Amino acid sequence: QKAGTTSLYEYMVQHPLIFRARRRETHCLDWRWLSASNIKRGKNSNSNKKVTKSLSVDEVIEQQRRHCLDFYFSKELRNYPSCLTGDSTPSYLLDSNRVIPRLKRVFPHFADIKFFVMLRDPVSRAFSHYQMVTSTKGTEAQLKTRGSEWRHLTFEQVVKNELHELQHKFGLIPYWKKKDTCIKQDGDLEDENKTGTTVNYDDFYVDKAEFDSFRGSPAEQNAWSQFQKAIPLSTGSHSLLARGLYDLQLRSWFQHFERNQFLIFSLEDDMNFPGPSLEKVWDHLNIPAYTIKDTAPRNSREYTSPIDRNTRILLEKFYAPHNENLVNLLCRTFPEWETNS
Repeated sequence: QKAGTTSLYEYMVQHPLIFRARRRETHCLDWRWLSASNIKRGKNSNSNKKVTKSLSVDEVIEQQRRHCLDFYFSKELRNYPSCLTGDSTPSYLLDSNRVIPRLKRVFPHFADIKFFVMLRDPVSRAFSHYQMVTSTKGTEAQLKTRGSEWRHLTFEQVVKNELHELQHKFGLIPYWKKKDTCIKQDGDLEDENKTGTTVNYDDFYVDKAEFDSFRGSPAEQNAWSQFQKAIPLSTGSHSLLARGLYDLQLRSWFQHFERNQFLIFSLEDDMNFPGPSLEKVWDHLNIPAYTIKDTAPRNSREYTSPIDRNTRILLEKFYAPHNENLVNLLCRTFPEWETNS
């Protein structure tokens, strides 16, 4: 989210062989998922009353499949086998424990699906995410989707609250340390809150030895699973920092799908001039090259004030080892992320 997925999707659907889904973000695998309990049961043939009947597992799966495929005009596109379609739902990357089993359940051709992942400097992404969901501009539906949980909190408060949750509630960042003081649940630092002095972010650090031993361990897998179980589906005001843990999220997907199914871009490094990146897109989809006409970025916004320097320093420290692992995982660097500092 807030990494250029809208722009990439709008570029891709300009290709004459790619059709839009009914919604850009279908969410058919998370909060629009058709659960077995909500599947329409039908009516008794002798009355107008709805009756509940037992459905087999195969019947449930078939209705779930139809529900999802309807978002992609599957019936309409049967006569056009050369055409492709797809959606752009950023929340899927984070919510892999929920999404991947459902994807495999309703899309039996999952081994042929092509995935596109947009990444962004995680500090800038977090700040953009906060600005979006706390904005009071938009339609009623947009405001409802964004949620209101952060609307009366500063960016710094949201950051500190999530750091506390990730560490103490889920045990996901045991390597995140603070010299002499601790992060309280309300997001204040205990001794600074009492004295009123300025927070010294130099006191925060990542215990690299603990970080390295935790990565890929059963303890990390369990903490990540517990975190994902708590992901809410009714608001966009969540996971401000967790969404930037790209290495952790991608490893979950790479466990279930082949690496060559993924094409991964960086907003800063690959989308300033999208032409070369789109050539990679067409090649990834195995369709003829095409020059699009409209390369204007979508959903971009200007911020009235920049991110606080001290907060950026804090988050850069937090994300540094994760970004290092991401470089090793993907065998590519992200030079533009460093220039954002």
